Amino acid sequence: SSKEPFVIRNNSLVILGDLCVRYTSVVDRFLPAISDLLRDPNELLRKQVALMLSSLLAESYVKFRGPLLFRFVYALSETSTAVCHIIECTCKEILHRQHPAVFTSSFVDVVCMLNGWTGHPAYQGAAGNEAFSLCSEPGRRAVIYRFLLSLLTVGQKFQVCSQMVTSFLAA
Repeated sequence: SSKEPFVIRNNSLVILGDLCVRYTSVVDRFLPAISDLLRDPNELLRKQVALMLSSLLAESYVKFRGPLLFRFVYALSETSTAVCHIIECTCKEILHRQHPAVFTSSFVDVVCMLNGWTGHPAYQGAAGNEAFSLCSEPGRRAVIYRFLLSLLTVGQKFQVCSQMVTSFLAA
């Protein structure tokens, strides 16, 4: 909770990170609490969260899916350039290199989550991530879309477009 002092939130983060490394079978239980700190009011804590999640992702202690994916992508529009740079580098240099199709397969779900829309049964990224919706901030959404699209090849962009057409317009 952001009502707790910074020192307590920071120490809790360190403990949760250590638990994720030592006890990999219980990682999924702690990821929502850790990734929720990406919207903490304290910039230093957000930076530490970004660094810790980047490290966990690089070492494959956590999988880039579900709430972590959506919350990490949300942080691409971070107001702090230091935090944003960490998130961008992680997306480009770690996630995209390990799994080149990760953003292609999740793009439509990310669009739905950022807009806070749960109207399609196949795309429920917004469910449980309401605090990470950017429906009232089109500029921040555009930053994320531009970044994600810059990682996609022309074929992947076509695939995303096709997915949107078949999922939404054809339905």
